[in-house]
Amino acid sequence: MTWFDGNKTKAKYYIREDIKMIPEFEEMMLPFLKVLGDGKEHSLKDCIDELSREFKLTEEEKKELLPSGKITKFNNRFGWAKTHLAKAGLIETTTRGYVKITERGKLVLQKSPEKLDNKYLMKFEEFREFLGVSKEKQVNETKIEEAETPEEIIENQFEILKKNLKDQLMDKVTQSSPQFFEILVIDLIVKMGYGGSFEEVAQHLGKTGDEGID
Repeated sequence: MTWFDGNKTKAKYYIREDIKMIPEFEEMMLPFLKVLGDGKEHSLKDCIDELSREFKLTEEEKKELLPSGKITKFNNRFGWAKTHLAKAGLIETTTRGYVKITERGKLVLQKSPEKLDNKYLMKFEEFREFLGVSKEKQVNETKIEEAETPEEIIENQFEILKKNLKDQLMDKVTQSSPQFFEILVIDLIVKMGYGGSFEEVAQHLGKTGDEGID
């Protein structure tokens, strides 16, 4: 936090020890898994609320947006934590907007790990497949990282981002109403160049007895 002390040419810098930084997504993974540790289904909204209390976030921090302005930083990191835990087989989606811990997740909690991060999750084959990392590459991880060019590192991370985006889109679609799905399909048809305008396609699909977009 910065403010002027009366001299326009100088600024005093004060660091408040009570300021809580938004946790990284890896920091969220173990607390998230513990929230699900009772074995019951939990809504994603309840999980987000519980974790925001766990990390003692202020209202301002909970509302802080990514540069895109489309999603909060905390929710974005929560989404990454959810994806990584799911890809490692520690949690699973049960129904629209709900998740629960798996038997593997329960076993992990029983071992009382100090933290969960990508390095820990690498022991699970499904997670390595998600990241596109073979067991041989994991064994020689340091050597391979040293051999990778900046372009290769960017490309690998871009592939991970694409996979995560696909999962987020699927979550969004499956958690939305049938009406949302119809509008989504109409938008897609129009953007692909079929059917003329949105209004024209909507008229054809909105007739009585059309039994919906499906």
